[in-house]
Amino acid sequence: MKEFFSVQEVAKLLNVSHSGVLYHIKTEKLKATKVGKIYIISKEHFGEFLKKHRESKKRTEKTIQTKLDFD
Repeated sequence: MKEFFSVQEVAKLLNVSHSGVLYHIKTEKLKATKVGKIYIISKEHFGEFLKKHRESKKRTEKTIQTKLDFD
């Protein structure tokens, strides 16, 4: 079983650009290890990122909800 993902593989899984994944790595939202000139993302770190992303998305959706009164 594969234990690591490349930046390109994570980009495909998240449906974002390569630079979008690099942004998350640079801002330390997604933990990655640099090997030579490339980054690799462990299965565990990717799972942690997904979990945090889902939690923050749920909080954002709740915040966006507004109450509309039509009198």
